[in-house]
This record gives sequence, structure tokens and C-alpha cells, in this order.
Amino acid sequence: MLTRSQKRTIVELQDYLTRISHNLHNTHWSQVPADDILSEMNLYIAEQAEADATFLDQAPGYISKAAAWHARHWCRDQFTRYLHGERVAAGLALQTDDEDSRPADEVYAAPQVDEDIAIDVRAALAGLDEVSFQVAQLKMAGMGRTEIAAELGYSKQALSTYLKRIEAALAPVWEALGA
Repeated sequence: MLTRSQKRTIVELQDYLTRISHNLHNTHWSQVPADDILSEMNLYIAEQAEADATFLDQAPGYISKAAAWHARHWCRDQFTRYLHGERVAAGLALQTDDEDSRPADEVYAAPQVDEDIAIDVRAALAGLDEVSFQVAQLKMAGMGRTEIAAELGYSKQALSTYLKRIEAALAPVWEALGA
């Protein structure tokens, strides 16, 4: 249970956390409402404060940065399986039968579709050079071009070369699927 002073500290951070949540919504995760991002950051801070009584004694910048980091990863884990507003499996929109009476979540969660595609994708990516494979892993983790370039220390132009290699390796997989 949070103490009154811990709650007060969290309330004092709200303006700053709100700006961060709107920034994350506007720049990276437009499909996630800013209020949901803010709620996730508040939950993270409350959980950390309950687990470690000294967590809220740290600098406000550290707390908000940790909360933003957590929210960004939460968004990535929850929502990277959407493409243009539709739920996808490995980059392909999942089609449903009009006569299918199962709930949408059950249909979209079709694990056999993901596993079959994943096996083909893994086989296609196995032939890539080490850097291209690393770029593919970061891209699949939800990172953007600028983030990947910064992470690996490459220019955006060099990164484009690796992304073209990845696309060429995956082209047969998408063709076989009729994409």
C-alpha cells in the first residue's frame, strides 16, 4: 500500500507524465490512447514504489524516464501486431470467415498460422549475414529505422541496404503466402 507522501509524489509527476504519454502517442504509438499510456506509467510507478520504498526518493527525471521506458515497451509488446489498424500475424492480415462464430480474439490468436509463417521466416532469415539478421531482429522488436541506426551505429543509408537484403530474403515467403 502506498503512503500518503508516495501518492503525493506520483500526483506531482502527473503533468510531466501526461506530456510524455502524449508524446509517445503522437510519435510512436498512435493506435494506443495517450490515457492508456499514462495509466500504464502510473501503474508502473506504483508497483515500483510498493516493491522498493526508496523508488520515489529518486530524481523525478529518473522516475519519469523509467516509467516512459516501461510504457514504450508495454506498447510495443501489446500493439506491434497491428498494421494499419488491423490485427496481423507476421505482417499478414488474418482473414476470417463470415460464418465463423468464434470470438474475434480467438480467430486472431490462431497459433498454427503464426507458427507456420514463423518457421518459413526463420528459415529465410537464417541465410542473412550477421548484421542483416541483427537489423531484422531489431525491426521485428518494433524499433524504427532511426532507432536501429542509432543502436547499431550505422547511417540511415547503410541501414537501407540491410533492410533491402531482409526484404529480398523474405520475398519468397510472402510470395508463397500470396501476399
